[in-house]
Amino acid sequence: MGNLLKRIFINQNESSQKIRLQYGYLGAAVGIVANIILFVVKFIIGTIAGSIAITADAINNLTDAASSIITIIGFKLSQKPADKQHPYGHARIENIAGLIIAILIVMIGAQLIKDSLTDIFSPNPVVITVFVYITLIFSILIKLWLYKFNLSLATQINSPTLKATAKDSLNDVLVTGGILISLIITTVTGISLDGYIGMIVAVVIIITGLNLIKETSSPLLGESPPEELIQQIEAMILAHKQILGYHELMVHTYGQTHIFASVHVELDASMTIVEGHNLIDAIEKELLAELGINMVIHLDPIILI
Repeated sequence: MGNLLKRIFINQNESSQKIRLQYGYLGAAVGIVANIILFVVKFIIGTIAGSIAITADAINNLTDAASSIITIIGFKLSQKPADKQHPYGHARIENIAGLIIAILIVMIGAQLIKDSLTDIFSPNPVVITVFVYITLIFSILIKLWLYKFNLSLATQINSPTLKATAKDSLNDVLVTGGILISLIITTVTGISLDGYIGMIVAVVIIITGLNLIKETSSPLLGESPPEELIQQIEAMILAHKQILGYHELMVHTYGQTHIFASVHVELDASMTIVEGHNLIDAIEKELLAELGINMVIHLDPIILI
């Protein structure tokens, strides 16, 4: 199903930036439709059954739909070209959108803790029918599919926003699964475990949300580039035998596709200015073509004895 949607809605003949935008729109649109359907179904079933847990889970799905709308806005704004106020583009907006989703996950977890405590101290009888079980199982299957679908999209375009959305879908599986297990136990034993299981699931959700906050905010704070990228840059620079060494390599990322860097390279002082310029110009073009890095190289002459 996921591959079919990609073939229908993704035009592989477009530029890489447009393809990335199409993937983002596809993931968000599918999330909006799926979560609104789950919200309507679970809210109706939860209200009829008198289950606070199912109704809260429905609200959780509505929040997920809102998150998908934020994802669309984030992808759209991140594609804005550079301007005078933002000379390096707007790609970091995607990280901000992912951060907002992570904060929403924490808020959902906090609300679930509150609802679970209420259910523990003031349990309400739940009218459990076959429709309740069918609804919860249907929700779990949909969320598992959404997890795999969004994770696939996130991997293809290296998107922190879609990765956060995928993890949120997996959290929803835990939430709904916990509710399903508690209802089965209640049906068999008559003992209500809704509140206790809800508490455990809520803690897991909050921990996941906090980890996502760290993951999405770190690039905004200027985290160091991956060691693998540094090694690739080093290998491409030192592949030119005229380069005696390098220092002061600095890499700045703006989103997943905008990378700017600068470095000082050491050359034999006997090399002419034209020769040195042609060499570093060639290296800059290689780094842009192969790694997508906009590199500025400063030449440092070294007097060899």
